[in-house]
Amino acid sequence: MGSELIEAYKKTRTEYKTAFYYTFIISLLIHFYKFTNTLPNRDSVLNFYSDQNMLRSGRWALSPACGISSYYDLPWVNGIISCLFIALTAVIIIKIFRITNPVLIVLTGGLLAASPATSETFFYLFTADGYMIAMFLAALAVCLTTIEKKKKRYTIAGILCVCVSCGIYQAYVSFSLLLTICCLIDYLLCNGYQKQEYYRWILRQVVVYVAALICYYLIWKACMFFTGTAATSYMGISSVGKIDLRLMADSLKSAVRTVLLYFVQWNFFKSGITLYAFLDTLLFLALGVETICVCIKTGLFKRKWSVILLALCVLAIIPAACMWKFTVSENMDYRPMMLQGLTVLFILTGVIFEKWGRSISRNAIGILLALIIFNNALMANISYFYLNLCNERTYAEGLEMTMEIHDMEDEYSFNTIAFVGNRLEEVMQQNIKSNSNPPIISDRNHILNGLLTTTLLYDPEHTMKYIKEIFGVHYKTLNKESRNAYLEMEEVKEMGCWPEAGSLKVIEDTLIIKLSDEKE
Repeated sequence: MGSELIEAYKKTRTEYKTAFYYTFIISLLIHFYKFTNTLPNRDSVLNFYSDQNMLRSGRWALSPACGISSYYDLPWVNGIISCLFIALTAVIIIKIFRITNPVLIVLTGGLLAASPATSETFFYLFTADGYMIAMFLAALAVCLTTIEKKKKRYTIAGILCVCVSCGIYQAYVSFSLLLTICCLIDYLLCNGYQKQEYYRWILRQVVVYVAALICYYLIWKACMFFTGTAATSYMGISSVGKIDLRLMADSLKSAVRTVLLYFVQWNFFKSGITLYAFLDTLLFLALGVETICVCIKTGLFKRKWSVILLALCVLAIIPAACMWKFTVSENMDYRPMMLQGLTVLFILTGVIFEKWGRSISRNAIGILLALIIFNNALMANISYFYLNLCNERTYAEGLEMTMEIHDMEDEYSFNTIAFVGNRLEEVMQQNIKSNSNPPIISDRNHILNGLLTTTLLYDPEHTMKYIKEIFGVHYKTLNKESRNAYLEMEEVKEMGCWPEAGSLKVIEDTLIIKLSDEKE
C-alpha cells in the first residue's frame, strides 16, 4: 500500500520538493501567531460556524472548498490547509517559470507566503483555505496551458480550473491572468518561439478565459434558478455580465489608483514614504531598467511584433489586476486580498534578474526581495498584534455588557434585547485620532489597516452575535427596521450611548442597549 506514491515522490524533481517544503515552513513561521490564537475580525464574529454558502455573491464553489476543513472557524486546521495550498501554488509557479536556483525558489515561496494579500486573507481564516485552493487552481490553469502544451485536453482542463477558481472567489481570475501575462513577458524576452506560435498561444488563452467565465456565469445562474436565490447587490455583484462602455474610463482610473496604492502605500501624503513604499518602488524601478536592458541585449527591439506584444503586456497588467471594476463597478473596493495576482510581478522580477542579470545585480535583487519578504512578514504580525488587542478589548466590553444585562434581569422582566445604533464611524475615527502608545492603528501598518478596529461590538448584528456565542446570552432579537424605529423615540434619544450611564433601558418587554445615535 502506498508504494507507488513513494516511488512517485522519489521521482519528483528536487526543485519542486524544495519549493513545497520551504514555502510551507515559511508560511507557517510568518503566520504562526494567527494560526495558534483566536484573533477574530469583523466577519469572524459572524462565522464561528458557517457553511460559506455564498451563492448570492457568485461563489458557488466556496462551500465545497471550505468544507474540506469543516465549517467551523478552526485557526490551526484552516491555517495548515492554507499553507499546503500556498506551497503547491509555489511548486506550480516554479514549474511555469522553470526556476532551478534554490535561492530564487525559496524567495518565490516567501513572496507568496508574506504578501499583504495572503496576510489579509488570513484575517478571514474561516474561509482562507478555500481561497488558497482557488489560488492553486488559478496557477494550475496557467501551468496546463503553457505555450508548449497544445493538446485540447490541456485547454479543457485549464478552462475547468479557471471556472472553479472563479466559483470559489472571483478575484483569483486576476491571479491567473497576471500569471499568464508574466509568462508571455518571459517567453518574449527568451525569444524561444516563432511569431505564429505566440499568436496561437495568445488565441488559446483568450479561448480559455472567455470559455471559463461563460461556464462560471452559466453555472451560477443555473444554481440560483434551481435554488430560487437572487444575486446580492453587494459591491455590484448583481450587475456581473453587464458592461457599460461609458464607465470604462472611470474604471481604468480607479484601477490605476488601486494598483499604485497597493505598491506605494495607502496614506502617502499623510505619512510620507514608508519602508514598504521605498522597497517596492526600488524593486520596480530595477525591473523596468533591467527589462529594457534585456530587450536591447536580446535584440527584442528589432522585432516590432515583439515590442508591440511586450507593450500590450505591460498595459494589460492594471486592467487584469482589477478586472471586476470593468464588469461590476468602478467603485468596487479592491482590498489587498483581492490583489494577490500582483505578487507574481515580484516573482517575475526575480526570474528576469536570475536569467539575464549580472552576478552583482542578481545578488542585490535577491537581498531586496528578502527585505520585502521580511517587511511584509513584519506587517502581518503587527496586524495580528492589533487583532489581538481588538479581541482583548472586545472581550472585556462584551463581558461588561453581559454583566449589565444580568443586573437588569434582577430588576426587570424582558424577553427581547435590542442593540440600537451604529458606531462604526466612531470606532474608525478612534483608529485615526488615537495617540495611545502603541497606537490603535500604526502608520507602519498602512496596507493592512482597513479592517482593523478598536472593538468588534460596533453595531447590533456583531454585538448580539458576539455575546450570544461567547457568553451564552440568548434572547429574542429585533430586525433592522424595528431597531432603527427605537432611535426615533424620545425616551431612547434621551438615553446615553454605551458605555455611558443610562445606556440601558427596558421599554415594555424589550431591553434597549444604545450603542450610538446613528442608524444602521
